[in-house]
Amino acid sequence: MKGRYGHLVNWAVLVAAIVGIIYPAFFDERLGLTQIFVSLFEPKLTLGFAMRWLSVVLLCGAAYILVTGWAYRNLPISVIWTKLDIHFDAADGSRVRIEREQALRANQPEVSAYFMQCRPTSENGRIPEASISGSVYCGNLNYQDRLDLHGNDARGFEVMHLFGAALPFAWYMPLIPVWLLNREPDRLFGSFKKKIPVRRMSGSVQNLSHI
Repeated sequence: MKGRYGHLVNWAVLVAAIVGIIYPAFFDERLGLTQIFVSLFEPKLTLGFAMRWLSVVLLCGAAYILVTGWAYRNLPISVIWTKLDIHFDAADGSRVRIEREQALRANQPEVSAYFMQCRPTSENGRIPEASISGSVYCGNLNYQDRLDLHGNDARGFEVMHLFGAALPFAWYMPLIPVWLLNREPDRLFGSFKKKIPVRRMSGSVQNLSHI
């Protein structure tokens, strides 16, 4: 419901901004629509000039919000950054442990899971199920998360990371370009870093031909 009302508000602002720009063209005989747009680039200390530019700002803002909402309609989570650490548990590379850390942003409310795949890259490769683990944290929030694995050691696994609660969400977060958030959460402003959860996954890969 919140998302639906938000879209209605955005459309209302968009329509109001358009009406604010073209209104004088219909109700002021001295100005045509072309003259109104030209007047935007002729600075004047008048209320009409200020109101027209306010309408332009509202129009651009509403359009940006609507386009962003449309772009993220099927993308509930954005990955802001990813770090990979590879540890060689055997000198010959037969056993490798991989750790992945990701900063996430919820683009929609009530996002409570993350899907990924873990697969060996060779015929002799194996991913022991017992080696796969994961966690998620964000500030003082305590997630009762768990992993739901489907597959086997040879084929790999489809992993559903269930957080146990929705990721933090704010209507303004999807409007912020990812590159502006591309830093450690502790280095972001307080209102932002509380909305950026960090997810960690780790697992081991074994190459049976080297064992």
